[in-house]
Amino acid sequence: MNRLESMLNGQAIIFDTCVMNPHEEISLTELLYNGLSGLSSVHTSMIEDRIHRIDQIKLLLSKPELVVIGEVYKEIKEHFRIISNQSKYLSDLFKRKRDVSSKKLDLLKDYCNDLFHFVSGLRNRDPRVYFSKEHYNILLLMAQNYSKDIRYEESGDKRHLNTPVLIGQKLGTDAHIIATAFTLAYEKDALVFTADKNIAEIIERININILDPIRRTKYGLESNPLYKVSVFNPNLQQN
Repeated sequence: MNRLESMLNGQAIIFDTCVMNPHEEISLTELLYNGLSGLSSVHTSMIEDRIHRIDQIKLLLSKPELVVIGEVYKEIKEHFRIISNQSKYLSDLFKRKRDVSSKKLDLLKDYCNDLFHFVSGLRNRDPRVYFSKEHYNILLLMAQNYSKDIRYEESGDKRHLNTPVLIGQKLGTDAHIIATAFTLAYEKDALVFTADKNIAEIIERININILDPIRRTKYGLESNPLYKVSVFNPNLQQN
């Protein structure tokens, strides 16, 4: 994460929900759905890693360039609601059964407290109210089309795109993050802070194709961005 600090030099930083947590084979929230037995299977290091990640990314709260679009903010608030409710539920069970380590519950409470303060600092960071709606919608359509292309390639079957998960959740937030980044890139460099490989792939494709005047004209874009859009994936960096 030290590399991120060295990269912060005035560019817009577009935040994605998935960087809230380090990589987990099975997510902490999924494990905790199994109650105290689930908490028993959680290593303390897993919760400590989440606390460490929040401690790392909270430096972004002091940056006026931090961008959190409404879709991402809603996802993060929902993430906090789920983990907070799980913590309260497990604490109530522990008072009656006491068959797991209290250290894990204490760590979980610490994590929820850190998460609450982080989420509170994310309000009012969506710049799209100042955007040209027409220009933004063009870039949004471009992002949605490239998103569909990637999912065609991954699924090998276009019918898979009819699932509500892909069309609703994935194409929704991802495309808005990308359109926001490219809109901002007409004024300054934009860094998308994400661990989502599809977002990175779409940005790479748009960076190449938006320079082509024929492809730009197809969408109704008169010019390409003056600045660059890049991606920073904290899960690929050394802490």
